[in-house]
Amino acid sequence: MIALWMLSSIAWGALVFIAAAALDAALQLDARQTRGIWVMAACTTVLWPLLAPWLLTPETTVSVTQAMRAVTAGTGALPADVPSFISWRSRLGRLDTPLLIAWTVGTLWLTIRWVLLARALRQHMRDAQPQRVDGQSALVTNDIGPAVIGVWRPRMVLPSWFFELDRELRALILSHESEHVRARDQMVLTAARVFTTIMPWNPLVWVLARRTRLSTEVDCDRRVLRGGVTPVQYAQLLMFVAHRQHNHPLFTTSPAAATLGSHMAGSPTTLRRRITAMHLPVLSGRARNVRYIVLGTTAIAALAFGASPRLARALASVREAQVLSPAASAAQPPARPMVEFRIDSQATLIAGTATPRYPDALLATRTNGSGQAQFVVDSSGLVIRETLKIVGASHPAIGESIARAAASARFKPAHVGGRAVKQLVRLVYHFDVPGMTAAPVHISSEDIRTFEITVTAPR
Repeated sequence: MIALWMLSSIAWGALVFIAAAALDAALQLDARQTRGIWVMAACTTVLWPLLAPWLLTPETTVSVTQAMRAVTAGTGALPADVPSFISWRSRLGRLDTPLLIAWTVGTLWLTIRWVLLARALRQHMRDAQPQRVDGQSALVTNDIGPAVIGVWRPRMVLPSWFFELDRELRALILSHESEHVRARDQMVLTAARVFTTIMPWNPLVWVLARRTRLSTEVDCDRRVLRGGVTPVQYAQLLMFVAHRQHNHPLFTTSPAAATLGSHMAGSPTTLRRRITAMHLPVLSGRARNVRYIVLGTTAIAALAFGASPRLARALASVREAQVLSPAASAAQPPARPMVEFRIDSQATLIAGTATPRYPDALLATRTNGSGQAQFVVDSSGLVIRETLKIVGASHPAIGESIARAAASARFKPAHVGGRAVKQLVRLVYHFDVPGMTAAPVHISSEDIRTFEITVTAPR
């Protein structure tokens, strides 16, 4: 189910972002490098939802996932207070095809956009001349730069006005750009751009890509400041460079082109945050420790929520297999019906997970009863709620009791060819009072995996 998987991916990304923001804030207290946190957060946000459906085996998910809340639908006569199931999964399932089309179109559009922007940047770089500038190799252009372009072979790009600056300012610019080259920041920024292209529908991927870009610049600034320059002098240089860069026709007509390279000043918003990061507040040891504890706890809590079984199951649900049942066999060729005997290993009920409570109304009158619940067990061993129905309950209270019990049932899923699959299952319940004749139960001869459970009334 693509829609559910997308929503779960966004939720996962939000939790990863919270954890990354908390760790970033903690490292900022000591002016440490934070780029690695955001790179890892962006990678995790994109890669884990893509890998989870293949890495989370049904045996893993069933061992950690809690059973769903009981709801019923079908032929059983149930009390009005039993909530009816609203098939939200089915409604989300109808969006799968439109979402896949929109995803494909978005990815293609971004790919074409980046190719066109790269081509425009290449055209502006046609007249660039390689030179040795103050002992460093660089490409000199009329008005593009200071920047770093290229992924596998990053090169510094310097504008002609660079040579009008005094030697000290030129040294700062060269130091900044050489730090980008040394740290291979272009590979990081390209990876962030690829992530947004892979998942253009996920807003958290865009947020993390932006924070990755910001962290590469902040980390670079801090490495330059360690050389002895004052934050005020360095900030003034950044504002001067920003004024020159942002007036360039390439970036005024297409600001996204700036993301194809590591430009010294960056966007106005990024520049403000970079200058703010140069002036960290001075905290006492106690205040610093309190912040470490709060931020660390926040990061751990966010990751703990991200590791929840419910979210893991939602991410893995995109690979749910077809139900093996007589209903499913109707869609198959008559010569090869998909019925119970074709399953290599059938679904097995885990003991103690589907035991109902003897209804009080029947206990008061010492009455026997019976009922049946029929449903589909998914590939992770849980009951699919919208398929649950009560068949022939002898009393409304029995219908309510077995509905709750059946919905909380857990199974070892069926397997075909080593792969976990869905299977249609039936639970037959006998509610017996000791010393009284058991109520008759009619069990149809359909090829349905059946389990019989007897509930004995207490004396």
